[in-house]
Amino acid sequence: MKDFMKSVISKSIIGQDKVHVGLMQYSTTSRLEFDLTTHYNLEGMLNTIDDMEQMNEGTRTGRAITEVSQYFDAARGGRPWVKQWLVVITDGKSQDNVREPARALRDKGVVTYSIGVDKANSSKLSDISGSSQRVFIENTFDGLKELGTKLALEFCEKDCKIEKADIIFLVDGSGSIKKEQFKSMQTFMASVVTQTTVGENLTRFGVILYSDAANSSFTLNEIYSKGKVLEALQQLIQPQGGTYTGAALAYSLQYFNAKHGGRREIRVPQILMVITDGAAQDRDRLKAESDALRKNGVTVISIGVKDADRKELETMAGDDTSKVFFVDNFEGLETLYKKISPVLCNTTKRAYNQTDLVFLLDYSSSINLEEHKMINFTASVVDNFNVSKELAHVGLAQFSDKPKDEIHLNTYNNKTKMIGHILNRPYKGRAKVRKLRRETKNNDH
Repeated sequence: MKDFMKSVISKSIIGQDKVHVGLMQYSTTSRLEFDLTTHYNLEGMLNTIDDMEQMNEGTRTGRAITEVSQYFDAARGGRPWVKQWLVVITDGKSQDNVREPARALRDKGVVTYSIGVDKANSSKLSDISGSSQRVFIENTFDGLKELGTKLALEFCEKDCKIEKADIIFLVDGSGSIKKEQFKSMQTFMASVVTQTTVGENLTRFGVILYSDAANSSFTLNEIYSKGKVLEALQQLIQPQGGTYTGAALAYSLQYFNAKHGGRREIRVPQILMVITDGAAQDRDRLKAESDALRKNGVTVISIGVKDADRKELETMAGDDTSKVFFVDNFEGLETLYKKISPVLCNTTKRAYNQTDLVFLLDYSSSINLEEHKMINFTASVVDNFNVSKELAHVGLAQFSDKPKDEIHLNTYNNKTKMIGHILNRPYKGRAKVRKLRRETKNNDH
């Protein structure tokens, strides 16, 4: 474990104006080895790690996450204006609740990776990271060494600038939102626009305000200048009234059509960003209407403020928690862009062309299920494709005593569900490769 930490740190550029690293060890209690301001040179960190003594107690991961959270705050040496990461390494099942402490930390904008060794619980690791794509499981501590380079590369990834997308803000303008709070919504939208290259052939923006009813303020083909978009945002007038989010989702779908400037036909990413402060008065419509948007190629990102219902936010995002954001107050919206930027960047990555991809995995008894890395590798490859009815189709077969066509090319049109299936797929017995080859020739899926 020490070697793994030193490997990751050694690949980083440490300095007062560069990368800061802290280290906390935990068991039943927590012990801060050094915070983000203790060392500004690599040698000091490596020496402290070498001298660290194991605590040898229980495993209270939830308590440790709550404890470490404060060290990301500016008052304790953190820099909330830069990207912040937490890497949790554990070899056992936590003896306390991790879901809520981990969610609170992610709500602060801290991207969390969870690494499990030996008997670590995969579902708990997902609770910690909030995404299966930030979960790594190794059978031995020696296996951690190979993760060092991958994590270091992710930490060094530069901020991206959104260059081409169709983005519509669906904004709650109900009466529960005060005038200054509505201004915070406007500030957040302006921060997204500011970090984007706006133009007719680049990123286009639209805004829909809703309360009792929804109305388009401007469409994707009305404004092609960043300055003009920013001006239009400041001129928005809050409608007041109730919170009919389901109806607003249904209303928004038409505004991604070509008539209103949508460019789905040429595979430009389609994004709807929903901002709301309360529970929907038509919550029974949320799933159907958000599913309809996804069916039409629209990614829904849900942003909740103050009294927003977390379950409703997750429903709108298709139960993809990486696309759900929550702030405790409207002022928090003004700095939310830092947290949401990686999701926007991933969503607007250039999509692959139409593709049929099939994985054929050896799951014989000669391969220890906890030792090999096929599962995480397969999931990470799938994550780079735009899995949908129109673009990438992915299938999976495994072989052992009996070949098993696990996932057909037409089974999933949703990347999140497919990755979940891959990460939770069952293990089968001994391998007979020739038998598989014979059967696959006669079984065209």
